[in-house]
Amino acid sequence: MRMEQLSAPLLVQELEALLPAGVYAAQARIGSVLPPLHRSEAPAVAEAVPKRQREFAAGRAAAGQALRAAGGTVTAIPMGVDRAPQWPAGFCGSITHDDRWALAVAARTEDWRSLGLDLEDASPLADDLIPLICTEAERARFDIRGASYSAKAIFSAKEAAYKAIYPLTGRMMSFHDIELLALGDGAFEARLAVAHPPFARGLVIEGRQRICAGRLASFVAFGQGS
Repeated sequence: MRMEQLSAPLLVQELEALLPAGVYAAQARIGSVLPPLHRSEAPAVAEAVPKRQREFAAGRAAAGQALRAAGGTVTAIPMGVDRAPQWPAGFCGSITHDDRWALAVAARTEDWRSLGLDLEDASPLADDLIPLICTEAERARFDIRGASYSAKAIFSAKEAAYKAIYPLTGRMMSFHDIELLALGDGAFEARLAVAHPPFARGLVIEGRQRICAGRLASFVAFGQGS
């Protein structure tokens, strides 16, 4: 199905099937009319090209809705010096977008330490990107030849995992720092191939993944016991 033929509620409804209790989702359409930004958010894209301004504004609009659903009263999410979203105290979340929709999830940190959400077009990954994204072990483990969607699924899973890990480590990662062990049936399992304190090498990461309204969505959450 083409994304523009789908209603807005359908994408969120299907995404919510991925989410555990205490995690709330929202979306906003990326359009020519920009949702208003809080004064602490606007400087991040003051000099950006119009496309980036539209994506940013829609992402913040979705994130604000998700925060309100999670019980937040302060819904401004400025960009930090590392360009990552700065969530209000007591909350965590994640923002993603494709060419038409911005999605966000949010939760209270008393329930979840960190969240990672990724949305991708459900299409094969370009062949020249496969060695950059997939380790040799992954290429041997999964069918990523030709028109297979496995490489894109691996890419999306790693994006979601990185988004969940980064707020807890503050360290950049390469795609080969995470290795997918299992993929399919609405879930994936990965492990850290390189230590990223406080996480040790070999940490097992469990995530969820499914096609949501014609898009590939991946989600990872770290609970308080993680």
